[in-house]
Amino acid sequence: MLNQDFHLPANFRLLHYQDSKYQQQILSLMEASFGKPFPKEHWDWKYRARPIEGGSSLVMLDGDRVVGHWGFSPVRYKLGPKDYIASISFDMAVDRKAFGRRSAALKLLEMAKTAYHVIESQGAVFGAGFPNTNSLFLGIKRLGWIPLVHILNLSCYLRLKPFLQKRISNRFIVGAADLLWRAMVKLGLFSRFLDLWPSWGRKVRKTESFDERADALWQSTSQKIGNAVVRDAKYLNWRYFSPLKPVYDVFIAERKRQLVGYIVLRIRQDQEGVKEAVIADILAKNHSPLIASQLILTAIRFAVKNHCDVVRAWC
Repeated sequence: MLNQDFHLPANFRLLHYQDSKYQQQILSLMEASFGKPFPKEHWDWKYRARPIEGGSSLVMLDGDRVVGHWGFSPVRYKLGPKDYIASISFDMAVDRKAFGRRSAALKLLEMAKTAYHVIESQGAVFGAGFPNTNSLFLGIKRLGWIPLVHILNLSCYLRLKPFLQKRISNRFIVGAADLLWRAMVKLGLFSRFLDLWPSWGRKVRKTESFDERADALWQSTSQKIGNAVVRDAKYLNWRYFSPLKPVYDVFIAERKRQLVGYIVLRIRQDQEGVKEAVIADILAKNHSPLIASQLILTAIRFAVKNHCDVVRAWC
């Protein structure tokens, strides 16, 4: 419900997930904006199975035609010692053909300001997200965003060819360097000496869902985490297990039937054809470096077996 003190502009509509009048138009806008299909199952998963009831879709209309969309969902968010109800945004798009590139950016800002009013009126304390560099500076300047943490991008190169061929024209040198590097990577990563690393009875396996043990893992580990979405089982299942297709590969570490850690990997191809494995999430009980190392090694080995060029992580 909207706060009575806030009124939506005439060209906006606030939708609940059951609303279907504009659903197909929204999915078509998503496909045109992101260059990939957004089937109805995507809508049902992201908007129906939210970890916390609530949230909405905000649409911008030109007459009865959808020309903009902003989706958001409430989540429990830990900031400092306390948990808050925050809102995360996704599926943000504006019809560039209707406005042109420059005007589309202004319309997106207009949608953002309206969405933040809606989020506040629905009881969220703040909105949170991980914007790219371009939107970060725009958000700070025009929307009052406050950076909470600076994130580093780390890379582990599994193959050199996709990167060397941009700088070295000699194919023989590039091929030889790539072959040598791949041999060294496999020799290092798949050495039996690494398997002698103390595991203290831990086993790592792939999983297709989280159970209530994820709640216990978060409770035992979150005291030292100052800025993160609460990673209970309900959130993790919603975030990483889409019913459409397995976008993420999830590995869990167990010891005596207890969940002591997990790592989430996403394999994708960038615009230049580089196949990368992105570590999207990792949590180890009591922030144990031994558990984290075992999980990261498992993820990198999985990336090698899937012929990835690089493993990336944000921390």
